[in-house]
Amino acid sequence: MCLLLALVNVVEGHPFVAVANRDEYFDRQSDGPASRGGDPEVWCGLDRRAGGTWLGMNAAGVAVVLTNRRGEQDATRTSRGGAARGALDRKSARDASAFAGAWATIEVPNPFSMFAADARGAWFVSWAGPDDGARVVEVAPGLHTLTNTHDLDELPVAKVLRAADGGPVAFPRGMSLGRAEPMLRRVANSHAPLDGGPRSAVCVHGEGRGTVSSALLAIRADGGPARFLAADGPPCVTAYRDVLRAAR
Repeated sequence: MCLLLALVNVVEGHPFVAVANRDEYFDRQSDGPASRGGDPEVWCGLDRRAGGTWLGMNAAGVAVVLTNRRGEQDATRTSRGGAARGALDRKSARDASAFAGAWATIEVPNPFSMFAADARGAWFVSWAGPDDGARVVEVAPGLHTLTNTHDLDELPVAKVLRAADGGPVAFPRGMSLGRAEPMLRRVANSHAPLDGGPRSAVCVHGEGRGTVSSALLAIRADGGPARFLAADGPPCVTAYRDVLRAAR
């Protein structure tokens, strides 16, 4: 199951911290997060089939995570990954979310959800189709979940924290990034079903489809990127690499 666990104004000195796992078909080829240039510079993964992305960050301190959304699917439509890729060219999370909503209205992709954050705040975008239009809402401080089968916070945060690999974790307000990181990795490594069978786990190993990557993101209070760690495979067996350091 694709899952985002976002910490908004929870970690000291870092208004946005998150872990995100991506679930995908194994035969859908993609390139892991890396510098894609631009002004501001963008670091993101790239879908080889359609050219969009599912997750990234830019030098202006904007982080974007996109998931599929339940609803009618049409393979002939424009790839929803274009919403996230275009959003990463913006210099604020507010502008990134506004872009994604406007882009969806014009391009009419399959349903998606998108979370955008920077040091000033966080925004959620949902697109269920032209009949409902795009919904763009500001996200309050706290812990938030988003999956490809759940709306924002529909999956209880407490359930995700209890299922962490090795036992329950907690993220008290004011904790350090150093304390938060290992617990976020434990969330990413969890194989415990959250909403039914084994495919509802955060880290999934299946036939033909499963968890193909993971990322840990953090933004500093001054607006700059603090962390972009990426595992180019299931995080339970794949080491995270430092995307920002490799780009320097």
